[in-house]
Formats: sequence, structure tokens, C-alpha cells
Amino acid sequence: MLTGPSIGYPLGGRVDALIARWARDTPEATALTWRGRRIGYLELCRTAEAERRSLAAQGVGRGDVVAVRLPRGPHLVAVLLGVLATGAAYAGSAMDWPQSRFDDIVARCGAKLVIDEHTSPAIPADRPLRGVTGGPADPCCVFSTSGSSGRARAVLTPHSGTTRIALDPLLGMDSGTHLLQISPLGWDAHSLELWGPLINGGTSALYDGDHPGAQELRRVIAGGVDTVWLTTSLFNALVEADVRCLDGLRCVLTGGEKISPPHVALLRAAAPELRIINGYGPVESTIFATAYEIPETVGEGEIPIGVPIANTRVFLENDEIVLAGDGLGTGYLGEPEVTAERFRAEGYHTGDLGRVDERGLLHFTGRTDRQLKIRGARIVPEEVEAAMNEVPGVHRSVLLAAPNGTETLACYVGAADPAVIRARLAGRFPAAFVPRIVHRVDAMPTTANGKTDTGALLALAVPARASVSAGPATAPAGTEAPVATVVRIAAHLLGTRVGEDTDLIDAGADSITVIRLAGRLRLRADTVLAHRTPAAIAAAIPGEPGGPRSAEPDPTRWVAGLPITQYRMWWAEEHRPGAAELIHPLLFEITGPLDTAACLRAVRAVAVRHEALHSVLRRHSHRFVEAVPTDRPPECANGEFTEDAVNSFCAKPFDLAAGPPLRAAIFRRGENDHLLAVAIHRVAIDGASESVFCRDLSTAYTGAELRPAPGFRAVAREEVTTAPAPDPFWHEHLRGVPDLPLDPAAEGANPVTDHPLALIPASTAEWLAAWVQALRAETGAADFALRMPLFGRTLPAADDVIGCFATSAFLRFPGEAATFDDCVEHATTLLARLLTNQHVPIEQLAAQRAPNGRAPVCQAVFSLQNTEPASLTLPGATARRIRLPSPCSAMEVALEIHPGENRALLWHRPDALPAERAVRLADRWREILRSRRGAAV
Repeated sequence: MLTGPSIGYPLGGRVDALIARWARDTPEATALTWRGRRIGYLELCRTAEAERRSLAAQGVGRGDVVAVRLPRGPHLVAVLLGVLATGAAYAGSAMDWPQSRFDDIVARCGAKLVIDEHTSPAIPADRPLRGVTGGPADPCCVFSTSGSSGRARAVLTPHSGTTRIALDPLLGMDSGTHLLQISPLGWDAHSLELWGPLINGGTSALYDGDHPGAQELRRVIAGGVDTVWLTTSLFNALVEADVRCLDGLRCVLTGGEKISPPHVALLRAAAPELRIINGYGPVESTIFATAYEIPETVGEGEIPIGVPIANTRVFLENDEIVLAGDGLGTGYLGEPEVTAERFRAEGYHTGDLGRVDERGLLHFTGRTDRQLKIRGARIVPEEVEAAMNEVPGVHRSVLLAAPNGTETLACYVGAADPAVIRARLAGRFPAAFVPRIVHRVDAMPTTANGKTDTGALLALAVPARASVSAGPATAPAGTEAPVATVVRIAAHLLGTRVGEDTDLIDAGADSITVIRLAGRLRLRADTVLAHRTPAAIAAAIPGEPGGPRSAEPDPTRWVAGLPITQYRMWWAEEHRPGAAELIHPLLFEITGPLDTAACLRAVRAVAVRHEALHSVLRRHSHRFVEAVPTDRPPECANGEFTEDAVNSFCAKPFDLAAGPPLRAAIFRRGENDHLLAVAIHRVAIDGASESVFCRDLSTAYTGAELRPAPGFRAVAREEVTTAPAPDPFWHEHLRGVPDLPLDPAAEGANPVTDHPLALIPASTAEWLAAWVQALRAETGAADFALRMPLFGRTLPAADDVIGCFATSAFLRFPGEAATFDDCVEHATTLLARLLTNQHVPIEQLAAQRAPNGRAPVCQAVFSLQNTEPASLTLPGATARRIRLPSPCSAMEVALEIHPGENRALLWHRPDALPAERAVRLADRWREILRSRRGAAV
């Protein structure tokens, strides 16, 4: 066991009493600075006394909790001191917390009173603060932390938790300490920054803003600040931005995440006299449990989290760090079972892993709940991150599980080449440990409390989500050189640093990125592919990016008042009412506590946000269909689970003229076991919309307000008015194409059968060429065409819209492309041509008929499903996507590639391709890829 120094608590160890003494001993000393003002201890304590009297008059006293939600400033400090002086504890809330989170904390605490901006401040009293008699174990603060239940947890901590920090000899705060207060109310670091200096007669500098940048830090340091607390992420960012911005400080306290030795070494070199203290401690132990002052010479190994601070004990149980002593909270308010699990007789079980070195210093080695299991291998991310951090040019790295759960991805800050990083890791770890995606970021994104935002990292690192939203496509004419425009737009789309000579394809630009970049520059996508670097692309721009646009849509792309993509689905519903293939199901198996009412409210909120989900389509004549917003909410219901009930729900027809094209139901399967079923008509959704729907539903479920989305019709109009003219190549390309000789099949849509397949790694062109060769071998055909669905979204605004943008193209493979290599080359050419123009007049092409009556381009499909996977994040619960078998199709055989999920799917109509032939076709496709790629399956 490690034991910190033993200290006594003057004046009962109460925060209010320790501060009130300075009003008597040094009344004019500066307690607070705020917007150029200096507030002395006497002034602060007189105001706090007035607040105490007001609270006492309202019945607040010992044992109560008062909820406080006020902006940073002297009034907030006086209120908190006044609460403590009554004998009560306070539960603080940051101003930007959702109201629902604050309400939950209030309920958990059983708050006697709520003080917010609508509460009038008390008039300062004529005498200093008068507290109550008490001791260090009295309740002081309620801090909020996240919990596995999905709800915020409220931890009640004693006065001794804060005072032992303020009086700890290693931290060394005294009456000369001038500490910057930047942490939000509600976090335990707020107590460190506010009460730490005030308990010692020092000064807390209240920062007027959020997290300060380098310039702001220089300003406050010039104003007298000599000590700062910086979360590890903020520390790293500031050191990278301007290491000299910390000049003039006496001490930097940092922690909250594993510290980066390269960043510490960089700061050490610039400021060798600066004290740098690495602190560790979960909120349950009030601010810090251990600390370590980093010496002037920083070694190459990891930096310890040190030794216990005053009146604190630490020991390891099965490598888990267990904390004991005066800093421990009394438990989680309103959660006795979790309290009993974590707060045991011997101490608080942190869930953190550690080790003690030969010097008696504690090291943090990981989290029990960060452990990953990828393809059967158990992975501790910190192990891989440590290896990445050893690669020259890597300053910091984070390893995450990809959304599909079958692979890892890594983000790093630094100049190292991603290929070099992967090669280094591949030489050290089994394949499952090596991240498939290694993504460079300018800086690690942080959450409101300054810690690394893993959700934001995922959004940056997953290629399908390279850009969620964007600003103007170009700068105003004449204000930016073309090469600077290309660099800026490419950097935004890729989410990484881009130079004039960066090869954008090597940097991770996929077909979607190429389309978006080309669209914003008013270039053909094949021009971007041919030139690849911003400098070369800029040289190919014929004039200023952003030339005049057509005001009216091409009539072949906007039919009867609707975008052609939406009109196709409306027309299909008119001619095949209730057809199963026109209904798009989203099913999720939800395990864990689920607030069903909140979930269905969230579905309605998503419908309100997206125009396509709250519009009805009304036919006024044979020439015009009007999309009209409706106030009618989507049908939402609860029910008991049966397979028949779910199937009936999914198959129920929509009346597109009467109500919204969306409905939802939650089927209860057991305790904490539900199935969420959402059905959307395809007039209002496509594959790329799934992730938008799930992201919005996840946000709305938490009670957060959804910001307005761009209108579907407006974005669709922009898509078609800015797209190039239709390419006549496709008509010539498909002229006289023969049909694929499959078995005679019935007309119309008919049931299909699915065959899931493991995906063999390859390029899109190789997957496509192998599919062509497999079809040739199975059918004997040399010349035929495939239908290929297209994304249909080229504008940034479309990324955040639910609607039907998807379209299709037709790819012909003539007999001249006989070998596999010929097919790959031909496929590459066709795919590149598609990048230049995703509008192909499919109605006219699909109408072409072979002598036997078949539509040759409506038989076989090759589908690349490279949109962002749809995943729900419901606090406290786990949501797993359930895919229903394909219902019916007019297509006869199809191959779907899902690279993000490392799988493929072959589906077929048994009336056109019997099951034994379909199995043989799948085997042929995989065998061709195996033989060409040498892949092991």
C-alpha cells in the first residue's frame, strides 16, 4: 500500500471556514480577479454572508443539497460559499449542460433549492461570513460523472476531499498562488482552481471565456496568473501551438488522461524552471489521488502518476487501482447498488489498471473497460498507442474500435507517414492489433471538460464521414489564389493537413471525396483524379472556381414537381401499391435500460427535422406531384414482440398522400430487451440517409435539441442544377447490349434469397471484375451490362439530409475485355467516368428491351455499400443492427459489397437463378479473387 503524508485540518477542515479566516486576517488581499476587477476577501465574504442568510431564511441547512447553475463570476463564488456556510452541499452544473442532465442531477440529489440566473443575488451583508460548526467529513460538493447506466452519476464528496488537495505539500499552494479558473462548474477541477488558492489566501483568476488559446494564456499570465490546470489534451494542444505561451508560470498542473512524454520534454526544454505536476484521480476521489512532479530531465519511458497526496492511500488489487482516505466520496446519489459495487470497505475500485515501479511510484497502465476484442484477439489500446508514440514524428495517438467492431483505427498528431506507422506496428503486433485506418489529425478534438472527444475522432477517421458539414465552397472571388482554395477545401474534406504537393489519393481521398472536391471547384472528377495534388489541380482550373450556375433544373432530372430520384419511388408506389421492396426497414436489437417514451419522442423529433420525413406527396394531375409539409406526426407505438408483429409492421403499406412516410414501433422482448423497428418509404430515404437518421435519433434521445436540417428539395435542386450535362457516352455504350442468359423469369418484382459471404480484400475494380468473370463462367455470356447504384450526393449540404438521392448507372463489359486484367482495366475506366457525372438517364436506358422482352440492364447488379454504417448510441443500452432478408426485386441477381463491415452479400431470384447456381456463382467470385489476390479465407 502507498500512503500519502498525514496532515491536520485547521478550523475543522471546512472550505468556508478556511476562506472566511482570510477576511479577518488579510481582508484587502485579492481573492478573485474578474474582467479587470479585483475582489478582496472581505468583499467576497460579506456577499457570501448575505447569500447564507437568504438561503437559511428559505430553510437550507446542514445535510441539504442546493443545485446551482450560474455563469462564472464573483456572484457564483459568493453563492457557493454561502451554501457551504449553511452546512449544506452544492451540486453545480455547467451552463451548457442540457436541461435534462441538470434536472436529473437535481432529482438525484433531492435538492432543497435551485439557484440559477433567474434567482436574484442577495445584498452584501455588513459583516463577514459566519459559518456553521462542523468537520472535514461534512458533505461539500456534488460532482457529475458519466455512468454505464447512460445517466449522469452524482458523487457526493466531503470538505476534506478539497481541503487535502489545497493543503497538500507536493502541490505547494500558498498565499502567493494565483490560479486560473477555467473549468466548468460541476467538474471536480473547478474546485481545484477555485477553492485551492482561496483556502490558502491566494487568488483565483476567473476566466471570461471557455478554454483559452495560446494568445489568451499569454494575456492572463501577464495579468499575474502563475499556476494553471490543463487537461492533458489542452496541455498538448497549447504546447504544439506555442510552447512559449506558458512563459511566466510557476506551476502547471495537468492530468485527466495519460500524459505525453514528448510534449512534456518540449515544454521542459523551453521552460526548465517550470514546475510540471502530473495528477491522477477519478472524480470519486475528489480531484487528485496521486501526483508526480516531473523532473527537469524527462526520460524516454512513461511518466508516473506518482505517489498519494495528503491523507490518501492507494493499493492494487489484481492490478486494479483502489483508493482510500479522506478524498473519497460517500457514493453515488440514488444508486445504492453501484455504490456498493465500487465503494467497498477497503476503498473505491477505480477500474483503472496500474503498477508500482521499483521507486515506489504508481504508473497508470490502462482501463479495464477500454479493452477491445477484435477478430478474437484481446487488445489493450494503450499498448498499441505506446508503440505508435515511439514512431519518429508521432506526438500523440489514440486507438479506437471502428464502428463495425471488426477492426481498429488510429488517429495521431504529428508528421509521420501513416504507411510508416502501419509498417512499424505490423512488425511488432499480430494483424488484429494493426489499425486498418491510420489517420493524421491537426489536433485531438476535446469535449467540454477538455478530454479527448473519441466520437469526433471517429467522425474524422472513418473515410465515409470525411466531412459532415462545410462552410462556403470557395472564398469570395479575388480573395484567394486557386491553389489555396484547393488546399483549403481538400484539407476540410479529408480532415487532415494538406500541402500544395500532397497526393490527395494517397492521403485518403476516396471517390466521394473526389466528387465533392470536383463539385466545389467546378471541375470534372476525372481531372482531380488525373492531377491528384492541389498544385496540379489548381493549374487545371480554367478560371475562378465558382462560375455561374444554371437556375433551373434539367427536366430529365426534375419530373412532375419532384427530384427524379424521388419521383422514381413515387411512381413505383403508384404502380405497385404496398410493394415490400419500397419499404426501407431499420431494426435494432436494444439490450439494457430503454426509455421507450424518450425513444419514440426522438423518432418524432427526427421526422420534424427532416423535410422528406414530414411531407406528403399529392398528385394534382398526371403532370404534377406536390410535396406538402404535414403536421401529422409519424405513427409510433409500443407492443409485445412476436415475429408476426414485426413482419406485419414492416410490410404495412404507406399512404403517401395522407401521412408521413415514416413509422416506428418498440417491441418488448423481455426485461431490458427491446426491438426498435423503423419503417420508411423509399421516397424519403436511401442508404446514405441511414447514418444521418441514427445520428439524429441518438442525439434526440438524450433530450438535446436538433438543429434544423437543410431542406431535401432545396438540396436536391442544387444537386441537379449544378451537375454537368448528361454524358451521351452511356447511350452509345449500351446500344445493342444483349441480355444475360439466366433462366426464364416472371416479370415484375419477385422474392429473393440471400447468401452472406466473407469479403476478400481487393479494390472496387477488382471486386467488380471478378463478379463479371464469375457471371461469364456461370452463364457463358461474353457481353452484358450490370446495374450499379450510385451515391447521388456531391454537395456538402447533402451529408446532413435524409432523403432519396440515390441513382444508378449501367456498366457494360463487352467481349473484348476477356481476361481478368482486361476487366479490371475496363472497370477502372468506367468507374472513373462515373465520377465525372453521376446523372445517367436510367429510365430511357432501362426501357431498352432484348428480343425476349427482358431489360438487359435490369438483370444483374453490382452494389458498393460504402456509406457510413448506421449505428445507434443510446446511453445505458447497447443497440445492434438487425438486417432483414431482402424481400423482392425486379433485379435477378446482385452482389453487394460492404467494406465497412468486411462482408459481402449475394442475393438472387430463384426463378431466374436456382440456389445451386447461386452458390456456385458465389464460389466462382471468391475463387477468382483468391487466385488473383492470394487472399486467405
